[in-house]
Amino acid sequence: MRLPFGLSAYSRVDGRLASVRLVNLYVEQSPTSPGGVVAIPRPGLVEHVDQAVRGLYREDGVFDGDLFTVSDEELFRDGTLVDDLPGEDRPEWAYTVDGLFVLSGGIVYQYDGATLATDTFPDSANVASITQINSILVAVREDTGTIYFRLPGDTVWNALDFFSAERKPDPALAVRTLGDFLYVFGSGTVELFSTTGDSAVPFVRIDGASINRGLKSRDAISQLDNTLFFVGEDNVVYRMENIPTRISDHGIEEQIRRSTTAASFTYTWDGHTFYVVGLDTETLVYDVAGGWATYAYGSAPFPSLGLYDGQSTYVGGAKVWLLSEVGDDDGTEMERVFTAIIPTDTPVSVDALQVTLSPGVTSVGDEPAMLLMRWSDDQGRTWTDNKQASTGFSGDYRKRVIFRRLGMADAPGRVIEFSQTDPALLRYSGCDLNPAGGGRSRA
Repeated sequence: MRLPFGLSAYSRVDGRLASVRLVNLYVEQSPTSPGGVVAIPRPGLVEHVDQAVRGLYREDGVFDGDLFTVSDEELFRDGTLVDDLPGEDRPEWAYTVDGLFVLSGGIVYQYDGATLATDTFPDSANVASITQINSILVAVREDTGTIYFRLPGDTVWNALDFFSAERKPDPALAVRTLGDFLYVFGSGTVELFSTTGDSAVPFVRIDGASINRGLKSRDAISQLDNTLFFVGEDNVVYRMENIPTRISDHGIEEQIRRSTTAASFTYTWDGHTFYVVGLDTETLVYDVAGGWATYAYGSAPFPSLGLYDGQSTYVGGAKVWLLSEVGDDDGTEMERVFTAIIPTDTPVSVDALQVTLSPGVTSVGDEPAMLLMRWSDDQGRTWTDNKQASTGFSGDYRKRVIFRRLGMADAPGRVIEFSQTDPALLRYSGCDLNPAGGGRSRA
């Protein structure tokens, strides 16, 4: 009997429903797998720069494609100090023909390739968010619905060059661009503006395109797959279509509701595109191909600061790392976890569980990788101790991974959790209860 295999993470804090854990794995449709799917380890982290950072920026064609980092209150260009950059928040970046602009601590700074200078804003007001569109720099005046623009060639912000997001009186929290459109995210609305080509009135609001949906956090908006993903004020994760489309489930939304923060980045790996959302105590990851997972860095949440430049993915935190096809995180164990369920209302003997995986691909030095298994008969409230089974040595392609003599399962069913910490890059595609022949290998 092939058991239901958790294809997406799900949990509810109250414990009345069993959690489905999918940790440091993502799921892919696979026509050659017995169950039609395979769980694949996420890429690991390899050190790129040994420097703690709160900001990352790189784009082809911008200052030779150099990597800009913000560490503490300093701006670096490819590891070389540029100047001080006060602030503690996540910087925002914008590039126009006039240079690179960095928003940090409510202040905009301009970098011309040699020096970093404060970019004085009208009335010395704080700035909430910046972006660029068609070489026009755009900035939100903090705690207002007023958006200022700075045309190419202008050396200062003109106090009269502004427009308003005024469908509702909610303050604007962030500005983002998608194609030739400017999105203004407020605490209760999203308004859409198009460019006009008229330097006197460069933006016009698109009638009928406003959305009664607010924003939980400025840093939880990311562009991916030719659209925008964001966390709404209602703690729902949306993909921006003609109208926002909900992509989270109630379990994900409960976890977001319980967090005071939400920050995100996106990346692409082997044709999969991912939206990473960092919360107070965990990091949730949405695969656009379908399904949620949890990423962890050891026992801590996976970093929520990242940058995908079209080729490489940089991840920032205590260091700057690159995502790579390795089985650990810069020497830290990466625990991969997936869940199977024995759904039953009547007693059933669990004589054997056979896990379908990719044996013989790799082992750990002279030792085989080990797969751990534990189970719960009370919806995840209590668990057995872990049992372990060898996944075989390199080249042992016919190895079958079997756990035997596991007692009786009864209503409300058995939750089974498998985990692996060895750095072997094993792929998992299912679990069978009491397989034919007891799971014994053929001669």
